[in-house]
Amino acid sequence: MRNKPVLIYLLIALISGGLTGCKASGNRVSKPDSREIKILSYNVRNARGMDEVTDYDRVARVIKRIDADCVAIQELDSATVRSNGVVVLEELARRTGMYASYSKSIDYQGGGYGVGVLTKEKPIRKEIVSLPGSEEKRSLLLVELPEYVIGSTH
Repeated sequence: MRNKPVLIYLLIALISGGLTGCKASGNRVSKPDSREIKILSYNVRNARGMDEVTDYDRVARVIKRIDADCVAIQELDSATVRSNGVVVLEELARRTGMYASYSKSIDYQGGGYGVGVLTKEKPIRKEIVSLPGSEEKRSLLLVELPEYVIGSTH
């Protein structure tokens, strides 16, 4: 992937934004050429709110209200029993009008569980990196866009 300094800068912003727990947080990051990219890191808990109600429209409204260029999303089911066969990221992409990229970290209940990225622009490519660790398996999803690269992990 090209633009490694931008990637590092964006990953730092995502990590600091991702430490907010289950809250959505939008960050503006200035690229080296002074253009801004609005980033949202959002642990969606499979679109299940603090009230334990699964509501894709509610999550989509938050994403649309923040109006980020890219959204790093954690805790996504993909066609699992728990999600009633729904591919949660695709559902959110459809409701927000954004492009979806997904990384399955583990097999779970007949489907997958992992992280994703939603972007306003169509991605050029994605890369999935398995991360080391002895507990729950994790992955890093890198999504390349025309002007920058974004990463998402949990």
